[in-house]
Parts: sequence; structure tokens; C-alpha cells
Amino acid sequence: MVEWRSEEEFLEISEQYNKESAKTFPDAEILLRIRTTPTSVIAISVFPNQEKADEAKIQRDKNFEKHGAKVKDQWFLEGEVVQAYVKPDRFEQSK
Repeated sequence: MVEWRSEEEFLEISEQYNKESAKTFPDAEILLRIRTTPTSVIAISVFPNQEKADEAKIQRDKNFEKHGAKVKDQWFLEGEVVQAYVKPDRFEQSK
């Protein structure tokens, strides 16, 4: 969970993250971000194993260091995926 100091900073960083996340976290199986307020987001990332998740945490920390004072608050939880379902046609692109 991350809360930014302003909506403008949230939007700026979100745009950048959307463009770079697949390259920044190449081992991610799922990168899901849900906007919960105008300035906050909950992010769920799924990796194939603990080793890849630990590597991603190092990169995540580097990303947050460069944002510095733009971050108002952040906290992280870690656990095992015990169920995952995505409606098959939910995210298909329209033709």
C-alpha cells in the first residue's frame, strides 16, 4: 500500500510505473494496482518463488528511494497465494 503526497505525484508516478513495470519486474507473474483514493494505491505482485520475490523487493526499495518525499506513507505485507481467479474474458482487448 502506498500513499502519495498529492494526486499529481500519484498520476505522474503511476504513468511512469505503467510504462516500465514489466521491464523493471521481469519475473512478475502478476502486477495488479488498485487505486483506493485519489492519492493511494494497493499493489499486489505475484512472483514464481521466494527468490524472485526477494529480488523484486530490492528493486522496489530502489524505486522508492528515488521518489523520496513524494511518498507520504507505505507498508508492505507478504504471503502465499492461496487462490487466484480472473474471469477469462475480463481483460481481453476489444477487436
